[in-house]
Amino acid sequence: PTQTLGGEIRTRRIMPIIAYCYRLITGRYPRYVEYSLRMLALLAGVCLIFLLSRMLLLRVDESNSATLNAEKLALKEASLARGTVQHAWRQYRRHSWGANELAPGAVAPSKEADRLVGRKSGLTIVESLATLHLMGLDEELLQAQEWIDNRFDFTNTTEPVSTAATSSRLLGGLLSAFSLTEHLPFLYKALQVAEGLLVAFDTPSGLPASAAVPFQGPVAAGRFISLDEMSQLYLEFAYLHRLTGLQKYGNAADAILAPLRRHMDARIASRGEAILANDSASIGFSWSPPGVWDVRTGAPTIGAASNLSGVLTLAEVTIKAHLLLDGDRNALSLFQELLSGRLRLDAWLNCQSGVEEDECGFNLTVCRLVETLLLSMGQSRDPFVQRDLAYQLGDLCLSAVQLGKFNLWPDQLVLRRSAARHSFQLMEAAANVRYSARPEPVLAGLLLWSRRRRMRHLRLLSLTLRSIARLMRGSNGYEGLRRVAAAGSPKSSLLHSDNRQPSYLLGQTLKYIYMAFKPNRLNLVSGEWVFNTAGQLLPVCSGRQFGELRQLVLNNWIEVRRQLEVLALVRLNRRRKGFGIDLDELRGAGSVRSRDLPGTLLIAVAPALLTLFARQFSM
Repeated sequence: PTQTLGGEIRTRRIMPIIAYCYRLITGRYPRYVEYSLRMLALLAGVCLIFLLSRMLLLRVDESNSATLNAEKLALKEASLARGTVQHAWRQYRRHSWGANELAPGAVAPSKEADRLVGRKSGLTIVESLATLHLMGLDEELLQAQEWIDNRFDFTNTTEPVSTAATSSRLLGGLLSAFSLTEHLPFLYKALQVAEGLLVAFDTPSGLPASAAVPFQGPVAAGRFISLDEMSQLYLEFAYLHRLTGLQKYGNAADAILAPLRRHMDARIASRGEAILANDSASIGFSWSPPGVWDVRTGAPTIGAASNLSGVLTLAEVTIKAHLLLDGDRNALSLFQELLSGRLRLDAWLNCQSGVEEDECGFNLTVCRLVETLLLSMGQSRDPFVQRDLAYQLGDLCLSAVQLGKFNLWPDQLVLRRSAARHSFQLMEAAANVRYSARPEPVLAGLLLWSRRRRMRHLRLLSLTLRSIARLMRGSNGYEGLRRVAAAGSPKSSLLHSDNRQPSYLLGQTLKYIYMAFKPNRLNLVSGEWVFNTAGQLLPVCSGRQFGELRQLVLNNWIEVRRQLEVLALVRLNRRRKGFGIDLDELRGAGSVRSRDLPGTLLIAVAPALLTLFARQFSM
């Protein structure tokens, strides 16, 4: 509207109603109303700017306060983690130096890990090398280094060992220590373990046996190997092939993936036939490799079904091999086929589908999927869906820390699933639950804190560390606990010691906690270092650190060759003596490879020939 008294004035859109009402009442247009409204708008704008700036300043103050609190907490908890490792190390060195693990209750060595890596293999020492180096415990690291240099000798192991555990824990620990410290004797001991395990591949199919006598050969008990064990063997041999350039380690790694690729290709071909036949029931299934394989035939055992643990380990190993080895295409194709159709949390759990309310067992190894999903985001078609799945699973795993009154996560968990609410909740098992400080939930917490920087993740890790220091510490070391029901009171429970200080407490659990509280040059987010399946750090082959290690190996190649020749003599001598192992039982009744006359003559003459060659080479 316009008004005629005093000239034409166009009314602003923001005040037509006020001006019109004023005109009806007074008969004239209010010029001062426009200026009043402008002043009110300006005043409101100033107030709004003031409030927004105040809120921004408060948020900055809160962020600075949270950062300051995180730094104070990290400094305090990092010191506690170092003290925990020092106490555990001192008691282990005092009561079971050189043994695999300590039994604090008996104040003697524990024999629980002897069946995995052999007696007197120093498993706690080897797995703790990276932890001692990262924490800056130079005195303890020097003690471990002296023992490995002078007393570690894998050639003296004469009993069968688990090839998977020995590869991931002993071989992986020594390779990680060499990568961090560049101490050459660690590499020589790693080659000793690798040469001792190569005899496990002496099978008709080339698949490694699950158990073998080092430097001699596979045993009959190792005829069947699980998918989990096959996967654990791949990473270290493939990495050693890149580090040394020796093709025999690459051939061993290829022998592991070859039958899996054949099985996958057959599955893809059958899926294509199903598409042509319009068989919708067979099209949507993801590839699930069988859980048990026969090393004599190189094929899955009859009726072998896929298992969750094997699929999880294979997915972890294949994506880590692709990143660690600078583009392992064979491993990447296996991983992509494994992950296809499994970007849902219930696809990785043992709960029944289609049930509204369900309770099922929860294996802590599922928590390692968090690392697998975060590492593979660059190769995913749906990276944000994959990231959200990793965060959801990580929060679920970390919630185990808050279960019960002990603030320790149990080894046995029950998962309650609600299909209607799409929710998952962890619970403790009914009775006889073990608390051994397994590293999987702690690794999930470390990765969540590294990616999201949420204070609640850091506080849960702090609660974890303090629970270990309060409940598991004893005068003779740290030992796991077992909760049992009290007599006459089913609802109450008591904690009893299980008389074992596991090697992964120093090698993984406390290392992960310390890395969260004391970040160092090993940036996990940048992808310059990768954990193997036993939590040992290895540098990626495209990085600067690996280039320096490779050059160090080349500069000392003469000594490396000498070490390998000595180990070849040990292997031939051990096979000639036999140690009572019947290799024909593993190879099959129709095979006479180990008893033919030419082979026997060759084994008898070879040590002398190799000794002569070594002398000529040294001259």
